[in-house]
Amino acid sequence: MMTDLHPQLIGNLRREILVWKSYGFNAISSLLMWAIIFPLLVAIMQNVANRNEARFGPDELLASLVGFLAWKMGATIITEIPSSIEFEARTGTLENVILSSSVSISQQIIIRAVTRSVFALAETLILAISMSLLFSVVIPVTPTFLFIVFLILVGMWGIGFMAAGLTLIFKAGIVTIMTLLANLALLISLIPVYTAGPLFAILKAIFPLTWGIDLLRQEVQNQAGMTHLVNSGQIFWFLLQTAVFFIGGLLIFHLCFDRAKMRGELGSY
Repeated sequence: MMTDLHPQLIGNLRREILVWKSYGFNAISSLLMWAIIFPLLVAIMQNVANRNEARFGPDELLASLVGFLAWKMGATIITEIPSSIEFEARTGTLENVILSSSVSISQQIIIRAVTRSVFALAETLILAISMSLLFSVVIPVTPTFLFIVFLILVGMWGIGFMAAGLTLIFKAGIVTIMTLLANLALLISLIPVYTAGPLFAILKAIFPLTWGIDLLRQEVQNQAGMTHLVNSGQIFWFLLQTAVFFIGGLLIFHLCFDRAKMRGELGSY
């Protein structure tokens, strides 16, 4: 079975590259849009901070940039995974793709998530380099930083799986809801939060991206490394949360997929 995964992954990557080439202008214009929007948002936050005699210096700028980049990566994943399912269901190719594949539906959805993560990471890296040069800030990319990014990805996969499964039942409305939630999460990513208030604790519990952004900010600002996160216990709770969302997402997707299959709705939209 493992020998079947490699050509599936390569095939999905090749398809994404072809789509990117066909719609290259859209991809480039999207990156340019976010490269313009973030400086504007920073200017607004600096203006608000000045009016309220609050601090918005290099540390706050770095925290906002890290949150913005993590949001861009996570939002892309949780919207594009259900969007791919919605597109194939709408065009009538979903049933053929599933039946003709030699790998399980779980492996197929994970391959889709990995494929989209590769392109999301590439786009995020381009934005990170551009914003770092523009604002003259350095994001210290440590092994701990990369590990947290990986956990964020896995948690976002789980949310994407949930949304993809619900898309099979409730159709295009789920993609719209996920897009709205992703845009609302932008506020969380931009505002540097340093105190664990009740609202922030709730957001961390229900949305892995929030907790991941908090850990990333701790790492880039304090550079305490994995030892600090282990001693504080934060990394273990974040690992648990990531596992719950990933496994729960797959379970919800399977339940929705089986329901749609029993009703014969995979080939209709």
